[in-house]
Amino acid sequence: ESSSLAAKDWTESCIVAADHACPPGTCERVSNCYWNSVVSGQNRTTRFPPGDYAEAADSLIGLEQEGSYARGVVTFLLPGVVISIVAA
Repeated sequence: ESSSLAAKDWTESCIVAADHACPPGTCERVSNCYWNSVVSGQNRTTRFPPGDYAEAADSLIGLEQEGSYARGVVTFLLPGVVISIVAA
C-alpha cells in the first residue's frame, strides 16, 4: 500500500479490480508494459492480446528466428568464448 507502484485513486485508496483480490496490505500495480491501467470494479486487461504472446516469446528467446535477442547474444558471445578457449 505504501509503494509508489500501487494503483490508488485520488483519496489514496487502493483501486480494486474485479478479477483479482490483492493480499492484505497490498494494492494492484499501476500500469506497465504488460498491464493497462486498473479501473475500479472492472477486469484488468493486458496491453497485447494473448494470441501475440507466443510470437513475442519467439522474438525474444527463439534461436531459430532471425533478429531474436537470444540469437543476437549467441552470435556475439560464441566467437569470444571459442577464441578464449583456443588462446588459453
